[in-house]
Amino acid sequence: MITERRWLRWLGAAVALAGAAFVVREAWRLRSDIAAMATEPEPLGVVLVGAFLYAGALTLLALGWAGLVRVGAESVPRGELVRIFASSSIAKYLPGNVFHFAGRQLLAGRLGVPQRRTAAATVTESVATLVAGIAMAAVALAGTRHALVAPALLAAIAVGVAIGHRRALTAMLGLACAFFLVNQVLVAGIAAVLGASRADLLPLTAVYLISWAAGNALPGAPGGMGVREAAFVSLTDALALAAEPLAVTLAVAMRLISLAGDLLFLACGGTSGAKAFTSTELP
Repeated sequence: MITERRWLRWLGAAVALAGAAFVVREAWRLRSDIAAMATEPEPLGVVLVGAFLYAGALTLLALGWAGLVRVGAESVPRGELVRIFASSSIAKYLPGNVFHFAGRQLLAGRLGVPQRRTAAATVTESVATLVAGIAMAAVALAGTRHALVAPALLAAIAVGVAIGHRRALTAMLGLACAFFLVNQVLVAGIAAVLGASRADLLPLTAVYLISWAAGNALPGAPGGMGVREAAFVSLTDALALAAEPLAVTLAVAMRLISLAGDLLFLACGGTSGAKAFTSTELP
């Protein structure tokens, strides 16, 4: 008998495939325009730098999750938990979009963390990240004459509250806001290099965060692949924020950045340098 959860995963996988097909079709249709933009040195340089920035931003989410786990398992080193987050994160690209969660459960269990504690931390981290992304998008959509000032202010306030209150949940929200701020900077930077108008930069970052949330929340879509890009291109077109070739190029560039960043995060997660960094105690 097919369970409801399995149906949801299959539906998510089908939506992901449809989204990927949509983006591939649009990229092929606009290939000459996209090639003209993508072969310039500036976009390629931004994508390369962006991959390293994205990998660093993932460490923020890892630290937040580690803090949540340690609420009920204080004896577990924070650095070990961050490495668990890093080593399992790449599994989100497997069909089902759930294997990175399973990896956390397995690896944390080997450290003696109760399964219920790990599951609670993962659920809290997922919800907090989603809430933070929507909040940052809402602030960006509210608009400001100075690009990224409002999101930066929100992130600064959230991180400040997290440090001041010394609570794992508040810290998770603050770190998630900072993670999305990095994403907004990347989106705005690539969009500017590709020729987007200054007035459209902040709304484009908001649309990206909404698309990220859609892809991340849908079960069955590996790493949100296809869903995120299709949602971004469709919303950008619906809001008339940028020309279609620019929107498709930007969506593909951010996917390349996130994929390369995930691989870098995986590679660096077990190094001694990462251990030294992540062993620093957060409030």
